Amino acid sequence: MIVVHTQYLENYGAHAKSGKFADDNHYWKMKGGRTFVVDDLDRPEDAIAFIMAGFGDNTISWKEYPIKTQTLTEWLDSVEVDAYTKDFYKDYALYVSPKTGTKIIKYSEWEDMMNAGNEMNNNQYEEPISYYDLME
Repeated sequence: MIVVHTQYLENYGAHAKSGKFADDNHYWKMKGGRTFVVDDLDRPEDAIAFIMAGFGDNTISWKEYPIKTQTLTEWLDSVEVDAYTKDFYKDYALYVSPKTGTKIIKYSEWEDMMNAGNEMNNNQYEEPISYYDLME
């Protein structure tokens, strides 16, 4: 599995005006991002392309793009501060696979199902989650 971290950019200039560079109405600010645990792909390049195709944004007011990849082991080791912190990151991360398209499930839920010996089915996935959905 490959872990892909994304970054959000929001264009405050697009809220009241055109938001275009040509009109000098741009005002981009960094926001949060998402962590995707990508299954069924072996190369970081393929995982990045899958995330961009299925989950990335590139509009005048909002952009989301990959900024970093890690192996699953590297990512789990990096969040191994304490049990609470590790659980937090696992709850925040999203499990995805090209076999299920743009359907999403929390990584922690996927891990629980795998540890229990259960198999995934399409009813257990959610539709894609946006930044705004995570903030509610």
